[in-house]
Amino acid sequence: MHLTYGDLMSIFPNRAGVQNEELIFRLIATSSKLIQGKGLYIPIEEEIPDLKQALENGAVAAVWKAGEKLPAFTPNHFPILFTNDLLKGLEDMMNVYVNKLQQTDGEQLTETKLMFSNKDEIQTKRMKKIIGSRFDSFSFIQQQGCDEE
Repeated sequence: MHLTYGDLMSIFPNRAGVQNEELIFRLIATSSKLIQGKGLYIPIEEEIPDLKQALENGAVAAVWKAGEKLPAFTPNHFPILFTNDLLKGLEDMMNVYVNKLQQTDGEQLTETKLMFSNKDEIQTKRMKKIIGSRFDSFSFIQQQGCDEE
């Protein structure tokens, strides 16, 4: 069972772009450098978010810090969910997803994954700490070789 745009509408009331409640997210990517087909990009690992690279790598929506200017090239239809705190937004998304999984009959043939780069051990520990007790309910993908060029 995948996380959908509709699942996130209540925790991200400020939105832009197309609001398709049935849009599914196969993964949540915390860096634009990650390949993220049908992904939701949330730029936690980057001081300067790179929406262009996230789009090129397959992002179909993004969570963006409220008050930060979107790049001029951002397509008008591209779904953007705004939050005051990206880490809190990620935690809220995971809580919504875990609750959704708990309400199913155990059929979890497909699932949304959390993808983060393996830039350093501190970042890895930080991501796992955010997830905390929900670790077993969420699949992680650590992608190697995402260092700055």
